[in-house]
Amino acid sequence: MSRYTYTIFDGDPATGGVAWPNQTGVTLEAESDDEAVAQVTELLEDAAAELSVLDAYDPGDVVYSIVWREDGTVVGSPTHVLSVKDLDVDKRDASDWETVATCVAAFGREGAVDVDVQVGHCGTAWYFRTADIESAEDEAPDDVYDSREAAVAAAKAFATAENVAEEGENAESYLRRLRCAANYLGATRLPNQSWAYFAHETGRWYVIGAAALANLVRYLNHHDPAVRSDAYSRWCADTSASEMPEGWEP
Repeated sequence: MSRYTYTIFDGDPATGGVAWPNQTGVTLEAESDDEAVAQVTELLEDAAAELSVLDAYDPGDVVYSIVWREDGTVVGSPTHVLSVKDLDVDKRDASDWETVATCVAAFGREGAVDVDVQVGHCGTAWYFRTADIESAEDEAPDDVYDSREAAVAAAKAFATAENVAEEGENAESYLRRLRCAANYLGATRLPNQSWAYFAHETGRWYVIGAAALANLVRYLNHHDPAVRSDAYSRWCADTSASEMPEGWEP
């Protein structure tokens, strides 16, 4: 067995990385140079798991080490890139949030709200979140992305999927369109962004989503007079609605 010495640094020692006081000049025994380097590599991984963002580390930061023989010869310089798992990082640790997409989402007290979809990061870990004037609650998933580009792409896809409004339409104008359609049908608002309306031609109640209800206005305001004059029938033919059992009422 040969004796080796190692030191762990919080950054590249060649550019000013500072040695950890409790991991400076530590000795170990190994049967070979490779075994000594392997031991220090494992020590780096174990040490990284004890760190947190409170220690001023971020995902993507690199912890360095140097391993010497007793004669001072450097036999290796293993490194470890700090991960989200190492630092127990999540979206709450992210900062520098910026809006990259907007949408009108079907939630909130009024039934729709203007939403900013933002990206932020903690080191190399990127996230996206929702922000609106009604609530501090984030409706976006907690997924982590390894680049800004990936987070932006996910944020934009989320905004597109959640958007219920027409192009250029904000929440106020969307809700105006929704109320117009509800008044036309005499529809009743139900929980979970759904509406019920009574179809006199069948004598049954039907349940539809808010987006389907708002879509009625397209037919009512269509540029073709033939469509406008038969708006309700055409809308019914193009709309998927759940027929309620006989006797059901909202």
